Amino acid sequence: MPQFFTRNPHQVLWLSIPVLLALTLLSNAATLDLQLHDTYVIFTPFHFMLLMSFMVALLGGIYWVLRHKKLVKWMTITHLLLTLTGILLVSISVVAPHVFMPDAVHGRGLFNQQGASMLIVMAMLVLVLVQLLFLVNVVMAMTARKS
Repeated sequence: MPQFFTRNPHQVLWLSIPVLLALTLLSNAATLDLQLHDTYVIFTPFHFMLLMSFMVALLGGIYWVLRHKKLVKWMTITHLLLTLTGILLVSISVVAPHVFMPDAVHGRGLFNQQGASMLIVMAMLVLVLVQLLFLVNVVMAMTARKS
């Protein structure tokens, strides 16, 4: 399995796109509101999932362009696993917030409001940081000499 991750990372990412788009079927939210100081950003779960799918497709495209370069295996596996896990956690929290946070009617959820928010923030932070690892891997592959 790790060999598939290191030989075909672009395929791993591209195969996750239908899964992300299928998550929109779970959505029970009409719109998502994001407040940034005095600005409100309002979007639908479908458009958010399109954005996440575009990001995954872009990363897969970069891996496809680098398919003949020698990438560091542990960096590639770490990047793929943490990116897909982070995107999955954030996506589930957006399209189906009742999974992590208790809803007003039933009160069921894996975490309380504060715990769910912390999980989402941590997943976003890991997503950003693991992209730096990806950048280091790409730079190392581009500057490596053929032996």
